[in-house]
Amino acid sequence: MITNKENLPKFLVQSIEYWGKSHDSQADYSATELLDPPRIVALRRKFREQIEEDASDRIWSLLGSATHKVVESAIEEDGGETLVSEHRMFAELDGVTLSGQADVYDRETKTIYDLKTASVWEIINGVRIEREQQLNIYGWLGRQEGWEVEHVAAVFILRDWSKTKALNEQNYPASQVVEYKIRMWTDERVEEFLRSRIQMHEQAKEQLPFCTSEDKWTRPTKFAVMGNGRKSAFRLLDSMQDAQSWMKSNKKGNSIVERPGEDIRCESYCSVQPFCSQYKASKIRE
Repeated sequence: MITNKENLPKFLVQSIEYWGKSHDSQADYSATELLDPPRIVALRRKFREQIEEDASDRIWSLLGSATHKVVESAIEEDGGETLVSEHRMFAELDGVTLSGQADVYDRETKTIYDLKTASVWEIINGVRIEREQQLNIYGWLGRQEGWEVEHVAAVFILRDWSKTKALNEQNYPASQVVEYKIRMWTDERVEEFLRSRIQMHEQAKEQLPFCTSEDKWTRPTKFAVMGNGRKSAFRLLDSMQDAQSWMKSNKKGNSIVERPGEDIRCESYCSVQPFCSQYKASKIRE
């Protein structure tokens, strides 16, 4: 269910509702589902009709979908002789049907491309491992359908990119669009990975597992060594003792501020949060 807590224009909310309608893919799992934490997927399926998401949180998803639609239309108009767009792929592994949607497949270069709307920080800090996993699942699915897939790549459209920073800062992306080549896995490695993920999700149907710190995007508690008049810390340390030792050794700073950790996904990006006993228990402990 889409809510409208920010009172967005009606046409935007309707567009988000329209584009968010689920389409039965006739698959047991999609590639993106397999990569999600098993607890979240199990709860999402159980409480599908009760989950609420606000329209304001889906804007970038809507814009990303619009980009996909324009690319698809352009390829169709050109005849699609060398390029295939928005093709839903299916394959079976050990009796489980899997699916994934290739944004673009280029027959000439034998490459599957995935369009991503992302923050510039993902390029600066390092592309997430989930990108590599997802693209290699797509490559495997494409080969099961008879495509020659020798390369996979993510094309990042950076929503918060700054031309000024690109001109003046090192290690900042030079362009708002970045093509990132993903290292290819062997089919054997992909299938081993798929089997492990399928097993985790199937087990979650019987006994709901806990999300790990990685699943929760946990940001650990840090201790900031501060100084008079400074807005930023001299140094962030893992413990009060480490911060005190650093301040003493370096003769910098005059106070230490604890910056509490946070489960970022749980607090801000998990649609099943209201139904999650693990999350509720963590709030009671606080």
